[in-house]
Amino acid sequence: MGGQTETQPQRHIVERIMRPVHAKSGGGAIPLEVCAVVSGLLPLIPAFSDALWYDESYSVALVGHNPRDIWTLGAQDVHPIGYYMLLAVVRAVFGGNFVAYRILSVVGIWLAAAVGAMALRRMFGARAGYVFALLVCCCPFLGQMAVQIRMYSWAVFAMTACFMAAMSICLTARRGRSPQLFSWAAFALAGVCGAYLHYYAAVTDFLINVIVLVVCCRNRRRSLVMAFVVQAVAQVALYAPWLIVMFSQVSRVSGGYWITFSFPQSLIEVWGYPMAIAGAPMWLGGMLCAVLTVGGIAVAVLWRRQRADQGQSERRPLLGADRRFVVICGVAVYVGLLAFAGVASVVLQQDVLLYRYLVVALTAPLVALAIVITAVWEGSVARSAVRRLVAALAILLAVCAVVNTGALAGRSLSPRNAEPIHDIERTVAAVRGHVAVLSDTPRAMGVLSVTHPELDNVYCSWTERAWWDQGALAAFDTSLRVADDWKRAVGDADEVIFVRTAKPNDHALADIDAMPGLRKIDEHTYLHPWDWEYWVIGWYEVDGPVGFGTAAGHGAPAAHGMGDSDE
Repeated sequence: MGGQTETQPQRHIVERIMRPVHAKSGGGAIPLEVCAVVSGLLPLIPAFSDALWYDESYSVALVGHNPRDIWTLGAQDVHPIGYYMLLAVVRAVFGGNFVAYRILSVVGIWLAAAVGAMALRRMFGARAGYVFALLVCCCPFLGQMAVQIRMYSWAVFAMTACFMAAMSICLTARRGRSPQLFSWAAFALAGVCGAYLHYYAAVTDFLINVIVLVVCCRNRRRSLVMAFVVQAVAQVALYAPWLIVMFSQVSRVSGGYWITFSFPQSLIEVWGYPMAIAGAPMWLGGMLCAVLTVGGIAVAVLWRRQRADQGQSERRPLLGADRRFVVICGVAVYVGLLAFAGVASVVLQQDVLLYRYLVVALTAPLVALAIVITAVWEGSVARSAVRRLVAALAILLAVCAVVNTGALAGRSLSPRNAEPIHDIERTVAAVRGHVAVLSDTPRAMGVLSVTHPELDNVYCSWTERAWWDQGALAAFDTSLRVADDWKRAVGDADEVIFVRTAKPNDHALADIDAMPGLRKIDEHTYLHPWDWEYWVIGWYEVDGPVGFGTAAGHGAPAAHGMGDSDE
């Protein structure tokens, strides 16, 4: 490596990790491979948790239905139903085990890292593949998505497989050869699977298809164009059953959606989310991204200076033609998705640009970054300033990954997540009569209804705080009942437990305390660390007719949620 003559123990630790074992073959670097595997185990640490937040409760509620109902009820939400069908298979095997659900999400990130690493290894050598795997497994936000009972990790995997298959097709075509049938099949299958997982993945698949089509057309070989057309028709045919539902959901979103653009917060989120640490403010993620960006620019400056000092021609590119093509495509896919989201927000007159939706295409620029890092490393002198700076940035990323994992584990495994629910259970068990558990807060009632469906869970749909969209609410129909006034909510209950999520000292239950027919017994506030929500729980005895029908706390529910909250 760069004429290094020092003995092995004297090498910088990152030099030792990145060193090749087989210099002639460019084979795998065993320490780098071990680091990739170890980093891949990080998401497992916070995965062994039964705590839920609202979006996860929707996933759990929906897969409690049969496949036909999952299709029907899922169509009333704003996401495709592919993930829920997959989750239903896990439920059929492991039952309603939340840990099994989370491990399914972890597997999605593992597959994304493995598929990308194997493809890059074939294209540009083992080091590029392992660097990509490390980037995926150490990216803090991908680590967060890896343990959520949501579709994002599997959408990331599908788009990684789609992009790598597309690059294999394009590179083969650019060399004047015919791509293998396996590459076309993998490309089409990964693309349509991604479209069934998330609409941002469907857009990403479209952008990747555009790249492949341009390459095929520029190649001027009819067989390539025909192969592209066949796989494109296959994708559309496989997605056709969902197209009508998709248009219906788009129409619903254009009529009102919970995402709102807030300057400059929304821009900070879009910029900094890849390095967002669990529980930390988003501006910290933005600062970390800025530090890494400035570090990358410094590496480029040092690399050019090193080449000048060595008398190398500055016109000699860092990347060969194939590497440069993949890098450009990786960046183009991500920028294209950003542009599409912006245009769609203008056309629909409704903001649909949410940072966590962008994560489905994040591995495309990570592929580009892995290629550039590998090229810089291999083109620099051992123990040079370039390698030292790369090592420093790598250490920063590793530290962020460990801190993020620790924060996630602290929140997901905290016993405080169970405190509010356990107190509700103890109260219900201590009362001889009937107890109704009421809430107008989906973030609390969604979790309660799927974790304790045996309780008399009642959603109060008439209050000013109620915002549960009817499309998402339908998924919970077996674990709660919906009431539109106090009489139906309380029913024949002897005592009532009212639950809301609010800030501490917010007097969240003031209107309930003043409600005729309810005598307050006690009130407690609990922190639910997994989503960092405060649950305010009030215990009341029913001592007469409660409320004044729908006139009490009257207010129309806002268009909000629809299977996704604003957390």
